[in-house]
Parts: sequence; structure tokens; C-alpha cells
Amino acid sequence: MKKYLYICLLLLISVSIQAQEVNVKAWFDTTKILIGDQVHFNIEVSHPNDFNIEYPSFNDTLVSGIEILSSSGPDTISAANNNMLIKLEYLITSFDTGFYEIEPVFAESRSSSGVLRYYSDYTSLEVIRSDIAPADSTDVIFDIIGPRKAGITIMEVLPWVLLLLVLAISIMLAYRYFGKRKKKDDSEISKLPEEPIHIIALRDFDKLEKKELWQKSQHKLFYSELTDILRTYIDRRYNISSLEMTSSETLESLLDSGFNNKELYELLRNIFNRADLSKFAKYKAVDTENLESIAHARLFVKMTYMTQDEKKEDNPEKEEKEVSDE
Repeated sequence: MKKYLYICLLLLISVSIQAQEVNVKAWFDTTKILIGDQVHFNIEVSHPNDFNIEYPSFNDTLVSGIEILSSSGPDTISAANNNMLIKLEYLITSFDTGFYEIEPVFAESRSSSGVLRYYSDYTSLEVIRSDIAPADSTDVIFDIIGPRKAGITIMEVLPWVLLLLVLAISIMLAYRYFGKRKKKDDSEISKLPEEPIHIIALRDFDKLEKKELWQKSQHKLFYSELTDILRTYIDRRYNISSLEMTSSETLESLLDSGFNNKELYELLRNIFNRADLSKFAKYKAVDTENLESIAHARLFVKMTYMTQDEKKEDNPEKEEKEVSDE
């Protein structure tokens, strides 16, 4: 029993001696810096040559608020008494004011009997604000001295004044030239004889047919444009505001105007019915129906258009009466 106690005592003494032979130090080059300044954080570990030590290491920060910019080491230096000195150096900075206390750093050795750690003392760093900074510089970008504005001279302004003057004169001359030209063109157009309404309608039917709208499955658009051409023709031919009326109102107003051709009336009613079904019921007429609609629309225009001379030929007795009255 005494033998085991003696062995344990020797082990404790050995560990104590080894612990005294390992020394860890940590310090900053200075204990106070301004925001954004850079300073070194140094670590030294001294231990015997034959002693296996794991050194402390850091990645991006020492603590929250102190950033590591770069690191160097470990540098190994032979020391007296068969010892080794390990040096590690970290370049750090901080952008937050305050007092930072760094916990002791440690080196450790591992053996079959366990792990031993050797600690440094506490270290601290104070980050202060410059006197020229505003009350809160964390989210404010500021200049030490504001920029001065140079005065504007006459020679700097003169080119711009001349440019504006030339631009104003050019606009005025262009307005006069194109204004007179437009008035001349309008007067020439007004002198041209007005096209007969049936020629306009028939030409519009030709343009509509060339668009091939129903062939592209655009039935609604086809019947919308077809009825618009017919309504415009009816407006001018019978003095009816068809474009502002529904299909049934247009047909009723047409009868009220004295229209009495039943066959043409049925053709027109069928066209309007197909158009309403296409626009409001999503009805898709077959090709024969579409061809029939545009053909009947042409027939309606051709059969209902009558020049003033044709009207007089249809009513010779009325014309003779008007002459005798004169």
C-alpha cells in the first residue's frame, strides 16, 4: 500500500514540475486604439524541447467585435535550458467602440494520463471613437471637412445661353415651316372630292378578307371589324347612329328609316346574329358561314347604294313636278 502511495506522489510531483516548465503569455501591442486602427495580438508559449504541445489558434475573430486581418507563425526559437519558444502573431482591428476582455488563451499537452492545459493571463483592448466623429458613426458616412463649391463664371454660362438661343430659334423656324406646310396640305385635301361611301365600304371588305382572321381562329375580331364596316356604311347611308347602337337597335332604326327590302334585311340580320354569337357566346362559325357573311355584306352595300342621279331616274314624275313648280 505504501508502495502505491509513493508512486502516486512521484507522478504528482512530476506533473507539477512539467506544469511549471510550460509558460503561456498573451498581450496586445497597445491596450487602446481608435476605430479602424490595426494592432497585433501576440502569443508566446515556452516549453521543453522534448515536450509535445498543441498551440492555441484563432480563425476570423478573437471575440465578437475584434476581427483578425492576418496571422503569422508559429515561429519556433531555441531558448536557454533546453527549452523552445513558440511565437504567434495576429493582426487585428475593430469597428465597434467598447472595452473588450479576452479570456486566457491556452496550450495543451496530451498523454496517456490525460490532457493538461496551460493558460495565459486575461488581456484587454479598448476601442475608442475619434473626437471628430459624430455621435453615432456606425451608420453615417461623413467627411472631416466639407467640399467647397467654386463660383460659376460668365464664360461658363455663356455657351449654354447661346445653345439655348440657337435651339429656340430652330424650333420656332421649324414650327412656322411645318405649320404652313400642314395648312397647305389640309387645304389641298379638303379640295379633293369625297369618295363614295360604297367604294370605301367595299375596299374595307377587301382589306378585311386579306387579313384572314377567321383562318387564324380570330373569329371574334373578324366579325367585330365586319360589323364596324357595315355600321359605318349604314350611318352615312341612312343617317343612323349605328355605331352607338346594339344590333337589334340598328335593325329597328333601319326599318324606321323606310328600308323595306326584306331579303337584304334578312341578310343583314343574319350577319349581326353571327357577330353577336361570336362576340358574346364564343361561337366559332365554319368557313362557309364566314365566306357567306362577307359576301352578303358586300351584296347589301352594292344593292342599297344609290347615287343622286339613280334616285332621280327612279322617280321621273317627281322630278318633272319639281321642274313645273319652278
